[in-house]
Amino acid sequence: MRIAAFTSHRFGSSYYRVYDPLQELLRRGHSVQLTTETVDVTDDVLAADVVFLHRYQDAPTQKILRQLRTAGVPIVWDHDDNVANAPERRRGGLRSQEVAAGLRAMVGLADVITTTNELLAAQYREAGARQVCVVPNFLPRGFDEVRPSTRPGELRIGWIAWADHKRDWQALRLREVFRELLEERPEVVVENVGPFDLGLGHERYEHTREVEFPLLAGRIARFDVGIAPLADSPFNRGRSDIKLKEYAAFGIPWLASPIGPYVGLGEREGGLLVADDEWPAALRRIVTDAKLRKKLSKRGEKWARGHRLAGNADVWEAAFRSAIAAPR
Repeated sequence: MRIAAFTSHRFGSSYYRVYDPLQELLRRGHSVQLTTETVDVTDDVLAADVVFLHRYQDAPTQKILRQLRTAGVPIVWDHDDNVANAPERRRGGLRSQEVAAGLRAMVGLADVITTTNELLAAQYREAGARQVCVVPNFLPRGFDEVRPSTRPGELRIGWIAWADHKRDWQALRLREVFRELLEERPEVVVENVGPFDLGLGHERYEHTREVEFPLLAGRIARFDVGIAPLADSPFNRGRSDIKLKEYAAFGIPWLASPIGPYVGLGEREGGLLVADDEWPAALRRIVTDAKLRKKLSKRGEKWARGHRLAGNADVWEAAFRSAIAAPR
């Protein structure tokens, strides 16, 4: 296949949804032309077997997609977030209306929509999408190339938490829970990678605002326990489960909220689900029970092996071929 793809570095999930999948397709012999930051119609784009766009939904992009449809070029559009329910947007507000209009337009223009889970897929089908393919986030090759690097005598609890997780931290009232844990357990170190500070104010708390994506695996590999707390909200129910896959890939036992993508996961996948009021007890249990951590570590590694991109790139291939085969 000749694939013309468009994404932007400002889209945080572009590695999962574009860069890494297309690298795998290159290894399988497909041709890929990737353009970042701008979307335009060139002779190469018109000659492509399929055009693939990640997240773009603005009016100029819609205009270009209309040109491509007129020319008979198959279109795959990918979106991996429940943007219609983003918590920072007031429902019915101007920005919310603009986003909704953009989503409706892209649904009407794409031959195939790819997204990460069935909840989002159902929303696109209800909106009138011609075809929706669920393509989960898979573990890229970087997670095969990094070895765990934990330190003896230290138990590091880590969280990869971008700005939108600040609401979860506050809603679950976890600051005091972790402060108490740090006071009780001298071996515990808490690390957060992401834009917001957990505000723990302790010498064994470490915060890094930003880590480039290619270096992220190395930071996760430092953890002894990974956490994924989520407050119950429409936006969170549409998230991906990639965070738990990343923890499990390194044999890191995890604690997560039973919300959205984590519902139904548990010990078989290398971790424990934690109700809102059970975080203190769950943290103490996993910190003090080395046998439990070892058991979860082995199970998580086994689960993660089935979710590596190298063994699942055919799911992306199938989505592109579906667009090519779609009636014009």
